[in-house]
Amino acid sequence: MTLNFKNLNNTMLHSLCSDLVKVEFANTACIEDAAGDEGIDRFIGNDINENTLHAFQHKFFTKPLTNSGKQRIKESLKQVLKLH
Repeated sequence: MTLNFKNLNNTMLHSLCSDLVKVEFANTACIEDAAGDEGIDRFIGNDINENTLHAFQHKFFTKPLTNSGKQRIKESLKQVLKLH
């Protein structure tokens, strides 16, 4: 499959990232309900306190990353840590 990054959209990025993570970590699970994913797109393991939970989050930006975009990423990470 050839990927044209000029035509990349959020759905395509999500699929690409999921596929790449699955190659490295075959037993990851996908969280399908984007509205209720609490900031996690894929995960492996089950306990953040025991260092056995590893979460993957995909972020899609159409323009170069700005300070505002970086802040959104930081806030998303804080939210995942707070909830999990």
